[in-house]
Amino acid sequence: MARKLGPILALFAARFLDRIPFPAAAAARLRAAEQEGAVVVYVHRARNPVEHLALARVTERERLPRARYVGGLNVVALQPFWALPAILTSLRGPAHEERLLERCVQAGLCAEIFLRRPLTLLSATTSTRARFIEALVRAQRALDRPILLVPLLLALKQRPSSFEPTTLDAIFGTVEEPGLWRALGRVVAAGEAARFEVSEPINLRDVVRKHAEASNGIIAKKVRWSILHHLARVERV
Repeated sequence: MARKLGPILALFAARFLDRIPFPAAAAARLRAAEQEGAVVVYVHRARNPVEHLALARVTERERLPRARYVGGLNVVALQPFWALPAILTSLRGPAHEERLLERCVQAGLCAEIFLRRPLTLLSATTSTRARFIEALVRAQRALDRPILLVPLLLALKQRPSSFEPTTLDAIFGTVEEPGLWRALGRVVAAGEAARFEVSEPINLRDVVRKHAEASNGIIAKKVRWSILHHLARVERV
């Protein structure tokens, strides 16, 4: 999770992200869960560097569990300087990304994942390279402590989406799943209306126990579908 930022990003974060509120009840619940031994995994719908940065600032401000691994987003470019080892690590492929996530949660450390990619001219598919939820299911089978999946959304003031994709959507991503430049513009335009919506955590240990005979892939598909559809409903509301 990004902690030290370059000067330009630091100014942007101080101006537009540090004021974004986080529900007090959700913050208290997450701190208590970490103290009780649960592994917290923040889950976003679509890759969004701005949402990641906003969460990073909130976790530091509110003393929430801080993600030690971010899946689905290369955070190297958000640091003050390029780090060659981190770049090389990000190029090792999806299997390596999944192993890193498994190691992170098996060590009891918080993580953060993105389930989709925004559909823009630069990304022809919304699929991520790695199967992060399936990796978490595998990790949970080997853990006694629960993994808590925390779906969250950076809610911004927005106009109703069009059913027909526009040229801007094709270039910059949709309102619901924006690319980088649209995400930056939306958080600036939102002003004080921006806030985090945090949903009830999913206890992955309970899910795995309930579907003990099912394969990791089947469980992961059900959990991923449930989170994506839930966050889509939150966005519409």
